[in-house]
Amino acid sequence: MILLAAVLSVPLLLNLVLSPFVNAFYIAYIIRPAFWGMLAVIILRLPSVNSIGKTRMRPFLIKFALGVAFFQIYLMVVAGFFNGFGKSPYSFTIKGVLINLIYVGTAL
Repeated sequence: MILLAAVLSVPLLLNLVLSPFVNAFYIAYIIRPAFWGMLAVIILRLPSVNSIGKTRMRPFLIKFALGVAFFQIYLMVVAGFFNGFGKSPYSFTIKGVLINLIYVGTAL
């Protein structure tokens, strides 16, 4: 329950409490990844527990999740064909790729 409260409080803290006082660049690219990174470290340090689900269902759930992920990617590509892919808003310089990798990687 405490973990759920921590996960839900990160966006509230960043968007409501810090946004009036801190520049949006620092929130998006420094503070938000740091918060999610710290939360990931805390979760990884928690003791593992046995799942309450049936272990025989685990391979099915993994295959199902991968199927949903591939289907979503497929739909995004099809939507790109209909709407046009356009120019990417992302920076393709080394610095830009590293910043985006840190930003997206910590959010995942």
